[in-house]
Amino acid sequence: MNAAASSLIEAIKASYNGVGVPTGTDWDFIPSGATSWYKYGAGGINSWGSLCGVPNACIAILNLMNLNNATFVDQIMFHYCQTEFPIRGLHDLYLSDPNPSSWSKVPVPDEDCPAYTTANSPLCHVSVSKWAYAAGMDMSQPTPYGTAYKTDRCAKVAAAGAAFTAELLNGAISSLTMPALTNDCYSCHQPHLTSGGAGPAQQGKMDCRECHTDFKPHRALSLVIEDVWTADGSGNAKSTFTAGEAIQCIVQFSILGSGSCFMKTYKSRVAGTCGKIMGLPKSETLMAGSYQWTWSGTVPVGCTGAAKVIMDLKMFDSQGGPLQAETKKNHNFTIV
Repeated sequence: MNAAASSLIEAIKASYNGVGVPTGTDWDFIPSGATSWYKYGAGGINSWGSLCGVPNACIAILNLMNLNNATFVDQIMFHYCQTEFPIRGLHDLYLSDPNPSSWSKVPVPDEDCPAYTTANSPLCHVSVSKWAYAAGMDMSQPTPYGTAYKTDRCAKVAAAGAAFTAELLNGAISSLTMPALTNDCYSCHQPHLTSGGAGPAQQGKMDCRECHTDFKPHRALSLVIEDVWTADGSGNAKSTFTAGEAIQCIVQFSILGSGSCFMKTYKSRVAGTCGKIMGLPKSETLMAGSYQWTWSGTVPVGCTGAAKVIMDLKMFDSQGGPLQAETKKNHNFTIV
Protein backbone atom coordinates (compact mmCIF):
# COMPACT_ATOMS: atom_id res chain seq x y z
CA MET A 1 0.00 0.00 0.00
CA ASN A 2 2.83 2.37 0.91
CA ALA A 3 4.55 1.80 -2.45
CA ALA A 4 1.49 2.69 -4.55
CA ALA A 5 0.44 5.65 -2.38
CA SER A 6 3.94 7.11 -2.04
CA SER A 7 4.64 6.88 -5.76
CA LEU A 8 1.44 8.77 -6.57
CA ILE A 9 2.08 11.38 -3.85
CA GLU A 10 5.65 12.01 -5.06
CA ALA A 11 4.47 12.25 -8.67
CA ILE A 12 1.82 14.81 -7.70
CA LYS A 13 4.38 16.83 -5.72
CA ALA A 14 6.74 16.80 -8.70
CA SER A 15 4.01 17.98 -11.04
CA TYR A 16 3.65 21.18 -8.96
CA ASN A 17 7.38 21.77 -8.51
CA GLY A 18 8.28 25.13 -10.10
CA VAL A 19 4.96 25.44 -11.94
CA GLY A 20 3.75 28.74 -10.51
CA VAL A 21 3.78 27.32 -6.98
CA PRO A 22 7.12 28.48 -5.54
CA THR A 23 6.14 27.81 -1.92
CA GLY A 24 4.80 24.30 -2.48
CA THR A 25 1.33 22.89 -1.92
CA ASP A 26 -0.55 20.96 0.71
CA TRP A 27 0.78 17.77 -0.86
CA ASP A 28 4.18 18.65 0.60
CA PHE A 29 2.71 18.09 4.08
CA ILE A 30 1.62 14.52 3.27
CA PRO A 31 4.33 12.08 4.35
CA SER A 32 5.47 9.29 2.07
CA GLY A 33 8.11 6.61 2.15
CA ALA A 34 9.24 5.51 5.62
CA THR A 35 6.77 7.81 7.42
CA SER A 36 3.84 7.20 5.07
CA TRP A 37 0.27 7.27 6.35
CA TYR A 38 -0.37 4.13 4.31
CA LYS A 39 2.01 1.60 5.81
CA TYR A 40 -0.90 0.03 7.73
CA GLY A 41 -2.23 -1.60 4.55
CA ALA A 42 0.68 -3.99 3.99
CA GLY A 43 -0.38 -7.59 3.44
CA GLY A 44 -4.04 -6.74 3.19
CA ILE A 45 -3.96 -4.61 6.40
CA ASN A 46 -1.36 -5.86 8.86
CA SER A 47 -1.04 -9.18 6.96
CA TRP A 48 -4.73 -10.04 7.39
CA GLY A 49 -4.97 -10.77 3.67
CA SER A 50 -8.05 -8.59 3.22
CA LEU A 51 -8.23 -5.78 0.64
CA CYS A 52 -4.89 -5.57 -1.17
CA GLY A 53 -3.01 -2.38 -0.32
CA VAL A 54 -2.56 -1.43 -3.99
CA PRO A 55 -6.17 -0.58 -4.89
CA ASN A 56 -6.67 0.60 -1.30
CA ALA A 57 -3.84 3.12 -1.72
CA CYS A 58 -4.82 4.29 -5.20
CA ILE A 59 -8.39 4.99 -4.14
CA ALA A 60 -7.18 6.71 -0.96
CA ILE A 61 -5.17 9.16 -3.08
CA LEU A 62 -8.20 9.78 -5.29
CA ASN A 63 -10.14 10.49 -2.10
CA LEU A 64 -7.64 13.21 -1.14
CA MET A 65 -8.34 14.78 -4.54
CA ASN A 66 -12.13 14.45 -4.13
CA LEU A 67 -12.13 12.11 -7.14
CA ASN A 68 -13.28 8.93 -5.41
CA ASN A 69 -16.28 8.69 -7.72
CA ALA A 70 -17.88 5.37 -8.57
CA THR A 71 -16.41 5.27 -12.08
CA PHE A 72 -12.79 5.72 -11.02
CA VAL A 73 -13.11 3.41 -8.02
CA ASP A 74 -14.72 0.61 -10.02
CA GLN A 75 -12.11 0.89 -12.76
CA ILE A 76 -9.25 0.59 -10.27
CA MET A 77 -10.86 -2.43 -8.58
CA PHE A 78 -11.65 -4.14 -11.89
CA HIS A 79 -8.12 -3.44 -13.14
CA TYR A 80 -6.61 -5.12 -10.08
CA CYS A 81 -8.92 -8.13 -10.31
CA GLN A 82 -8.65 -8.69 -14.05
CA THR A 83 -4.96 -7.94 -14.81
CA GLU A 84 -2.39 -10.70 -15.07
CA PHE A 85 0.35 -9.98 -12.52
CA PRO A 86 3.21 -9.32 -12.24
CA ILE A 87 3.25 -6.82 -15.08
CA ARG A 88 5.96 -7.19 -17.68
CA GLY A 89 8.61 -4.74 -18.84
CA LEU A 90 9.87 -3.24 -15.59
CA HIS A 91 13.28 -4.89 -15.87
CA ASP A 92 13.67 -3.48 -19.39
CA LEU A 93 12.72 -0.07 -17.99
CA TYR A 94 15.40 -0.47 -15.35
CA LEU A 95 18.04 -1.31 -17.97
CA SER A 96 17.09 1.71 -20.07
CA ASP A 97 17.36 4.11 -17.10
CA PRO A 98 20.49 6.28 -17.40
CA ASN A 99 20.71 6.17 -13.60
CA PRO A 100 19.64 2.64 -12.57
CA SER A 101 21.29 3.08 -9.18
CA SER A 102 18.28 5.24 -8.24
CA TRP A 103 16.20 2.04 -8.09
CA SER A 104 16.10 0.55 -4.61
CA LYS A 105 15.60 -2.99 -5.98
CA VAL A 106 16.34 -4.59 -9.34
CA PRO A 107 13.18 -6.00 -10.98
CA VAL A 108 13.29 -9.67 -11.91
CA PRO A 109 13.40 -10.16 -15.70
CA ASP A 110 10.08 -11.28 -17.18
CA GLU A 111 11.49 -14.61 -18.33
CA ASP A 112 12.65 -15.38 -14.77
CA CYS A 113 9.30 -14.70 -13.07
CA PRO A 114 8.02 -18.08 -11.86
CA ALA A 115 4.31 -17.45 -12.54
CA TYR A 116 1.80 -15.00 -13.93
CA THR A 117 -1.73 -15.14 -12.51
CA THR A 118 -5.00 -13.19 -12.54
CA ALA A 119 -6.51 -12.79 -9.08
CA ASN A 120 -10.19 -12.37 -10.01
CA SER A 121 -10.46 -10.93 -6.51
CA PRO A 122 -9.34 -7.74 -4.70
CA LEU A 123 -8.30 -9.77 -1.66
CA CYS A 124 -4.59 -9.99 -0.88
CA HIS A 125 -5.11 -13.54 0.39
CA VAL A 126 -6.57 -14.76 -2.91
CA SER A 127 -4.20 -12.77 -5.12
CA VAL A 128 -0.95 -13.81 -3.43
CA SER A 129 -1.95 -17.38 -2.57
CA LYS A 130 -3.05 -18.10 -6.13
CA TRP A 131 0.26 -16.76 -7.44
CA ALA A 132 2.34 -18.68 -4.89
CA TYR A 133 0.54 -21.93 -5.76
CA ALA A 134 1.14 -21.38 -9.49
CA ALA A 135 4.78 -20.45 -8.82
CA GLY A 136 5.32 -23.47 -6.56
CA MET A 137 7.19 -21.52 -3.91
CA ASP A 138 6.84 -20.03 -0.46
CA MET A 139 6.62 -16.30 0.23
CA SER A 140 10.28 -15.89 1.21
CA GLN A 141 12.11 -17.68 -1.59
CA PRO A 142 14.82 -15.26 -2.72
CA THR A 143 15.68 -14.05 -6.21
CA PRO A 144 19.26 -13.52 -7.44
CA TYR A 145 18.60 -9.78 -7.09
CA GLY A 146 18.50 -9.51 -3.33
CA THR A 147 14.77 -9.73 -2.65
CA ALA A 148 12.00 -12.33 -2.54
CA TYR A 149 10.08 -13.37 -5.64
CA LYS A 150 6.87 -12.50 -3.80
CA THR A 151 8.23 -9.02 -2.96
CA ASP A 152 9.17 -8.52 -6.62
CA ARG A 153 5.69 -9.53 -7.67
CA CYS A 154 3.95 -7.21 -5.18
CA ALA A 155 6.22 -4.29 -6.14
CA LYS A 156 5.22 -4.76 -9.77
CA VAL A 157 1.55 -4.91 -8.76
CA ALA A 158 2.01 -1.58 -6.93
CA ALA A 159 3.68 -0.06 -10.01
CA ALA A 160 0.85 -1.26 -12.23
CA GLY A 161 -1.85 0.11 -9.91
CA ALA A 162 -0.18 3.51 -9.54
CA ALA A 163 0.41 3.77 -13.30
CA PHE A 164 -3.20 2.86 -14.07
CA THR A 165 -4.46 5.46 -11.55
CA ALA A 166 -2.21 8.09 -13.14
CA GLU A 167 -3.67 7.22 -16.53
CA LEU A 168 -7.19 7.75 -15.19
CA LEU A 169 -6.16 11.12 -13.71
CA ASN A 170 -4.61 12.10 -17.02
CA GLY A 171 -7.84 11.43 -18.87
CA ALA A 172 -7.25 7.94 -20.22
CA ILE A 173 -10.52 6.14 -20.87
CA SER A 174 -10.98 2.65 -19.45
CA SER A 175 -14.07 0.51 -19.77
CA LEU A 176 -13.45 -2.53 -17.60
CA THR A 177 -16.70 -4.15 -16.47
CA MET A 178 -18.02 -6.72 -14.04
CA PRO A 179 -17.42 -10.32 -15.21
CA ALA A 180 -20.41 -11.83 -17.01
CA LEU A 181 -20.79 -14.69 -14.52
CA THR A 182 -20.77 -12.28 -11.58
CA ASN A 183 -23.29 -10.05 -13.33
CA ASP A 184 -25.51 -13.10 -13.74
CA CYS A 185 -25.34 -13.79 -9.98
CA TYR A 186 -25.91 -10.11 -9.24
CA SER A 187 -29.15 -10.14 -11.22
CA CYS A 188 -30.72 -11.98 -8.27
CA HIS A 189 -28.45 -11.39 -5.28
CA GLN A 190 -29.03 -7.68 -4.81
CA PRO A 191 -28.45 -5.67 -1.61
CA HIS A 192 -32.23 -5.78 -1.11
CA LEU A 193 -34.52 -8.80 -1.16
CA THR A 194 -36.35 -9.36 -4.43
CA SER A 195 -39.38 -11.34 -5.48
CA GLY A 196 -39.61 -14.51 -7.52
CA GLY A 197 -37.39 -16.61 -5.30
CA ALA A 198 -34.27 -14.46 -5.75
CA GLY A 199 -31.75 -13.85 -3.03
CA PRO A 200 -30.45 -14.02 -0.40
CA ALA A 201 -29.41 -10.39 -0.41
CA GLN A 202 -25.73 -9.52 -0.65
CA GLN A 203 -23.44 -6.56 -1.15
CA GLY A 204 -20.42 -6.79 -3.39
CA LYS A 205 -18.99 -6.68 -6.91
CA MET A 206 -16.28 -9.32 -6.55
CA ASP A 207 -16.13 -12.33 -8.87
CA CYS A 208 -18.57 -14.63 -7.03
CA ARG A 209 -17.21 -17.88 -8.47
CA GLU A 210 -13.71 -17.29 -7.18
CA CYS A 211 -14.99 -18.43 -3.75
CA HIS A 212 -18.49 -19.84 -4.37
CA THR A 213 -18.02 -23.12 -6.22
CA ASP A 214 -20.88 -25.27 -4.91
CA PHE A 215 -24.01 -24.33 -6.82
CA LYS A 216 -26.20 -27.16 -5.60
CA PRO A 217 -28.33 -24.67 -3.59
CA HIS A 218 -29.06 -22.93 -6.91
CA ARG A 219 -31.21 -25.74 -8.22
CA ALA A 220 -34.92 -25.74 -8.72
CA LEU A 221 -36.06 -28.81 -6.78
CA SER A 222 -39.65 -29.54 -7.72
CA LEU A 223 -42.77 -28.31 -9.46
CA VAL A 224 -46.31 -28.01 -8.12
CA ILE A 225 -49.35 -27.20 -10.29
CA GLU A 226 -51.60 -25.39 -7.84
CA ASP A 227 -54.65 -24.71 -9.99
CA VAL A 228 -55.99 -24.78 -13.53
CA TRP A 229 -59.10 -22.88 -14.63
CA THR A 230 -60.90 -21.28 -17.56
CA ALA A 231 -61.97 -17.65 -17.89
CA ASP A 232 -63.75 -15.33 -20.29
CA GLY A 233 -61.82 -12.96 -22.54
CA SER A 234 -61.38 -10.50 -19.66
CA GLY A 235 -59.84 -13.02 -17.28
CA ASN A 236 -62.94 -13.62 -15.15
CA ALA A 237 -63.22 -17.25 -14.03
CA LYS A 238 -65.90 -19.11 -15.96
CA SER A 239 -66.81 -22.77 -16.54
CA THR A 240 -69.65 -22.57 -19.10
CA PHE A 241 -69.08 -21.29 -22.65
CA THR A 242 -70.96 -21.00 -25.94
CA ALA A 243 -69.69 -21.59 -29.47
CA GLY A 244 -67.70 -18.64 -30.83
CA GLU A 245 -67.02 -17.20 -27.36
CA ALA A 246 -63.56 -16.10 -26.24
CA ILE A 247 -61.93 -18.45 -23.75
CA GLN A 248 -58.82 -18.26 -21.61
CA CYS A 249 -57.02 -21.21 -20.08
CA ILE A 250 -54.94 -20.37 -16.99
CA VAL A 251 -52.51 -22.39 -14.88
CA GLN A 252 -51.01 -21.36 -11.54
CA PHE A 253 -47.83 -23.22 -10.56
CA SER A 254 -44.82 -22.91 -8.26
CA ILE A 255 -41.19 -23.91 -8.68
CA LEU A 256 -39.70 -24.91 -5.35
CA GLY A 257 -36.07 -24.62 -4.31
CA SER A 258 -33.84 -21.84 -5.68
CA GLY A 259 -32.08 -20.99 -8.90
CA SER A 260 -33.41 -21.45 -12.40
CA CYS A 261 -34.92 -24.19 -14.54
CA PHE A 262 -36.49 -24.56 -17.96
CA MET A 263 -40.27 -25.03 -17.92
CA LYS A 264 -42.43 -26.20 -20.82
CA THR A 265 -45.86 -27.65 -21.47
CA TYR A 266 -45.96 -31.29 -22.50
CA LYS A 267 -48.95 -32.53 -24.53
CA SER A 268 -51.08 -29.84 -22.87
CA ARG A 269 -54.35 -29.10 -24.68
CA VAL A 270 -58.03 -28.26 -24.48
CA ALA A 271 -60.27 -31.09 -25.69
CA GLY A 272 -64.02 -31.79 -25.86
CA THR A 273 -66.49 -34.20 -27.42
CA CYS A 274 -65.66 -32.52 -30.75
CA GLY A 275 -61.96 -33.31 -30.39
CA LYS A 276 -59.05 -30.98 -29.82
CA ILE A 277 -60.19 -27.39 -29.26
CA MET A 278 -56.80 -25.65 -28.84
CA GLY A 279 -53.18 -26.44 -28.04
CA LEU A 280 -51.32 -24.94 -25.10
CA PRO A 281 -47.68 -24.56 -26.16
CA LYS A 282 -45.32 -22.54 -23.94
CA SER A 283 -41.76 -22.73 -22.64
CA GLU A 284 -39.66 -20.37 -20.53
CA THR A 285 -36.57 -20.26 -18.30
CA LEU A 286 -37.74 -19.32 -14.81
CA MET A 287 -36.36 -18.77 -11.33
CA ALA A 288 -37.88 -20.53 -8.34
CA GLY A 289 -41.15 -18.81 -7.43
CA SER A 290 -44.86 -18.68 -8.31
CA TYR A 291 -46.13 -18.13 -11.85
CA GLN A 292 -49.27 -17.93 -13.92
CA TRP A 293 -49.45 -18.81 -17.61
CA THR A 294 -52.44 -17.80 -19.74
CA TRP A 295 -53.59 -18.88 -23.22
CA SER A 296 -56.38 -17.20 -25.20
CA GLY A 297 -58.58 -18.70 -27.89
CA THR A 298 -62.12 -19.09 -29.19
CA VAL A 299 -64.60 -21.91 -28.62
CA PRO A 300 -65.16 -23.51 -32.06
CA VAL A 301 -68.62 -23.34 -33.66
CA GLY A 302 -70.51 -26.64 -33.56
CA CYS A 303 -68.65 -27.91 -30.48
CA THR A 304 -70.86 -28.63 -27.46
CA GLY A 305 -70.85 -30.84 -24.40
CA ALA A 306 -68.24 -31.71 -21.79
CA ALA A 307 -64.70 -30.40 -22.24
CA LYS A 308 -61.52 -30.23 -20.22
CA VAL A 309 -58.19 -28.44 -19.96
CA ILE A 310 -55.43 -31.06 -19.79
CA MET A 311 -52.44 -29.32 -18.21
CA ASP A 312 -49.16 -31.19 -18.33
CA LEU A 313 -45.96 -29.34 -17.30
CA LYS A 314 -42.39 -30.56 -17.34
CA MET A 315 -39.30 -29.07 -15.64
CA PHE A 316 -35.72 -29.32 -16.94
CA ASP A 317 -32.38 -28.19 -15.56
CA SER A 318 -30.21 -25.68 -17.43
CA GLN A 319 -28.44 -28.53 -19.30
CA GLY A 320 -31.72 -29.90 -20.63
CA GLY A 321 -32.02 -32.91 -18.34
CA PRO A 322 -35.38 -33.55 -16.64
CA LEU A 323 -35.53 -32.56 -12.98
CA GLN A 324 -38.99 -33.97 -12.40
CA ALA A 325 -41.45 -36.08 -14.34
CA GLU A 326 -44.27 -34.04 -15.80
CA THR A 327 -46.93 -32.90 -13.38
CA LYS A 328 -50.55 -33.09 -14.54
CA LYS A 329 -53.74 -31.39 -13.50
CA ASN A 330 -57.06 -31.14 -15.37
CA HIS A 331 -59.97 -28.70 -15.31
CA ASN A 332 -63.47 -29.62 -16.50
CA PHE A 333 -65.87 -27.13 -18.13
CA THR A 334 -68.96 -27.18 -20.38
CA ILE A 335 -69.74 -25.86 -23.87
CA VAL A 336 -73.48 -25.26 -24.51
